[in-house]
Amino acid sequence: MHLERFRPPPLGKLLAMPVYGERFAAGLREVHPELPARIAEADVLGAAVVDGAIGCALSFACQAQHIGNIQLGRAAILALPRPPVLDRIADVARVTLDFRDEWEVRRFLEVLWLLDVRLLRSVASAQLASPNPEIREAAEEMLEIAGAG
Repeated sequence: MHLERFRPPPLGKLLAMPVYGERFAAGLREVHPELPARIAEADVLGAAVVDGAIGCALSFACQAQHIGNIQLGRAAILALPRPPVLDRIADVARVTLDFRDEWEVRRFLEVLWLLDVRLLRSVASAQLASPNPEIREAAEEMLEIAGAG
């Protein structure tokens, strides 16, 4: 599997997409009016802003079906300040995503591959206990990719 396909173009380029970029930017502005312009310094705007931006980005990155939306969500997560994202993404994902849905779990594991292999391994290992065989398969595949399977 060619993993670079998970890596999105830069957020600025994606925000210029008609319709998709505009809709995503509007979602971020609902979190805070200075987003997406200040996404790289969202932590300065407060923890609730970071959580809101992560939640918005995860909904696009993991719940959407269109690749443009998926890439927007991934690019936003990568544009956010890394330390608070690593600290908060798992908690935000628990309230944003449906961990019974294979599509959402698979997309979330792909996001984690972009962020941090240790976090990917931790979340994927926990998903091995899922009653859904498709989710277990997704977790096994990502653990193998991450070198832990």
